[in-house]
Amino acid sequence: MGFVLLLGRSEEKMHVSNKYIKGFDGLRGISIIFVLITHLGLFEYLELSQYSVKRIVPLVSGGTGVTIFFVISGFLITKILLSEKELKGKISFRNFFARRFLRLLPPLVLYFLALLILMKFEIIKPNFIGLTFSALYLYNFIPKMYYTGELGPTWSLALEEQFYLIWPMVVSFLKKNGALILSVILLIMSVLSYFIYPLFTIQFNNKLYALTDFSHTQRWFIPAISSILIGALTAYFYNSICTFPIFRNNRIFAYSIALVLILNTLYLPESLLQFYTFFYATGISILVVLLVTGQDSLLSSLLEFSVLRYIGKISYGIYVYHSIFVRTAPTGTVWFQKFPINILLTIAIAVLSYHFFEKKILKYKRNFE
Repeated sequence: MGFVLLLGRSEEKMHVSNKYIKGFDGLRGISIIFVLITHLGLFEYLELSQYSVKRIVPLVSGGTGVTIFFVISGFLITKILLSEKELKGKISFRNFFARRFLRLLPPLVLYFLALLILMKFEIIKPNFIGLTFSALYLYNFIPKMYYTGELGPTWSLALEEQFYLIWPMVVSFLKKNGALILSVILLIMSVLSYFIYPLFTIQFNNKLYALTDFSHTQRWFIPAISSILIGALTAYFYNSICTFPIFRNNRIFAYSIALVLILNTLYLPESLLQFYTFFYATGISILVVLLVTGQDSLLSSLLEFSVLRYIGKISYGIYVYHSIFVRTAPTGTVWFQKFPINILLTIAIAVLSYHFFEKKILKYKRNFE
């Protein structure tokens, strides 16, 4: 599974007035919990009906957790870019990418170094092709034959960086209508890809594969950017959304719309279930606006529960390091990949990394504001 993660991966504690947004760390905490319970194989131990597998599990799956991270990331980073453009008249690409690398690279350096050692000494199965794809932020395009659980979650990190290589230029050089047209085109392409990709085949090593059997096409740039894009568009229309009557006068109705969209798998026709992420991301984006505009709301207070908030703060580290210990399924053969030691090691290392490594490096971000 994959975050943004946004995993904690977003430009933290920032919005229109550069203040901490109550509730966002709580959402990240819920997101990473969804990822962990999926990768730990909790659903595999439950005797679930076919209805539950199709309709209920997707609401709390790891993929859904990643969708939440993506929406938060798209919203926050786009809002920061728009604010910088409005205040300074331009966007500093140098500062943007410096902040991104300072936020993302520290845990990844430790992660890749650990994997390189583990593979070198064959403690885990060597997969240097996959490691190269991952280090180059291309793992969302990895052929399935080179996919391994220790690298699996890096597909979402790859997708985010691909998106943010181009998105600052979109915000900088295109006006609002231009960004909207481009976004709509990309969203339409994302929907069409679900019909188009299955039509293609690919020849590899003298064998013919269906494209969807050869690679995880649902993680390719298109359609996977749709969730980040929905969050980004929410930032573009934030001011208009805030003045919309249901957000000013009938917030309960707005919460209801968000809930109906989030719970879409419970009522969508089976033929539309493959598109549930689009509806889910839209529901989360409405929830994001409700949180930002309702910092004293009950939901915001609930999401500020101290344990949940702390999990959200270290969620990026949890996401990165759990790849080694938890993997994407409970099939690890090494002692440190067995439950419960795998989850205990993940949390312990994420805590140590956050307090003694990441926070020290993050101080340098102020040099690029």
